Amino acid sequence: YLALGANLGWRREQIHRAIVLLEEKGLTLVNTSHLYESAPMYVTDQPAFLNACIAMAVPPSMTPAAVLHAAKWCEHAIGREFATKRWGPRTVDIDLLFWTTPEATWQLGADDPSMAPDAFPPGCAENAAGLTLTLPHPRMHERAFVMQPLADMVPDMRWDATRTIGDVAAALNADAPDALRRVLVFPSRTQEVVWPHTDAHTGALPEPRVMGIVNLAPDSFSDGGVYAQSPDTVLRHCRGLRRDGADLLDFGAVSTRPHAPDVALDEELRRLLPPLWHVREAMPDALVSVDTCDGRVAARCLSRTWPLPDGRCLPGIDLLNDITGGRDVALLRTVAQAQIPICLMHMRGTPQTMHAHATYTDVVAEVRCELDACVARALREGIYRWNIVVDPGVGFAKTGAHNRALIARLADALPPHHYALLGTSRKGFIGALLAAHRP
Repeated sequence: YLALGANLGWRREQIHRAIVLLEEKGLTLVNTSHLYESAPMYVTDQPAFLNACIAMAVPPSMTPAAVLHAAKWCEHAIGREFATKRWGPRTVDIDLLFWTTPEATWQLGADDPSMAPDAFPPGCAENAAGLTLTLPHPRMHERAFVMQPLADMVPDMRWDATRTIGDVAAALNADAPDALRRVLVFPSRTQEVVWPHTDAHTGALPEPRVMGIVNLAPDSFSDGGVYAQSPDTVLRHCRGLRRDGADLLDFGAVSTRPHAPDVALDEELRRLLPPLWHVREAMPDALVSVDTCDGRVAARCLSRTWPLPDGRCLPGIDLLNDITGGRDVALLRTVAQAQIPICLMHMRGTPQTMHAHATYTDVVAEVRCELDACVARALREGIYRWNIVVDPGVGFAKTGAHNRALIARLADALPPHHYALLGTSRKGFIGALLAAHRP
């Protein structure tokens, strides 16, 4: 188990790069936490950190000392300067936390051959005389930015005889409720785009963000064909959405209304790509998502990148919105390769058949269970937990009563701690509810 942190440069990209480099050195990613932003500890006059924890499988021949070597060389490759003050700013920090469980100890002294100075990058603090490698990490229990991400992955793992990792994380959050915030981070432009979400201590929700719908399907139930006349028409619509407060622009070229027909791949791409690229070019700072459940469409959207002034490239889209919850494994693998956020929605059946699947014993419990399975599938295909957004699918294979129950008990219907999307605009159950209560 490893802790990752960064507070210089493009923090999200550097954490992702650290994982890629660790995998190149023979480790295999098994699990990930959510992302957290934390105030610095020990040395406080520095920028806030982005933090995460990961679990990695290690080859049988690889020792803790070998993992430490790999971690330090990864830090070196990403630009960490080891000569700076201890606990000071860094492009990335990779800490070994424990080997299999916190109860499994490991101790290496400075005289151990594996701790020889020439095994580490020049200037690395681990070259200092007398330094040892101790597992579990001797200070991890005092760091909410370590224990809370660990609790995302293994909350019930024993910390000691009386407490679990989740217990330790909860106590730390209670002692310093403002020290940590869970965040959704998008690919960086001229500055990072960081959206706080559920409070790590109280579970309180932040001010909601607004998704603006860019409907490119001619047969949508509300505004089909209105904004798809030309790329310039779409661009004007997008600028209007931004003026009206939209934080994210969601492009969809296939109607998902009940009984909507399937659309061929070529037709979906014909409707989608010209206006999408036109808006991306004209509004480079706008966050853009695409609503598709076809991995081939996702691959085309992510095959194009946009150069940034500092030499980095922005992916073709910032979020993939999948109403099927990731049924297409190719789509999940494409998103995992790009490591952009993905929204997984709950739906039974398809738009053509979903009305026949709106039967539940306990809609809240069953939606939660089925979304848990969607998240687990995405994690298996390599998508980081911090990139997964969940959507209960209001109006999709749900009756009006189901929709009302989901909204009333939203926290119970969703996998914990994920950023949530709630799509209720222009859904029929709202009109029916208002009509029933009209004087």
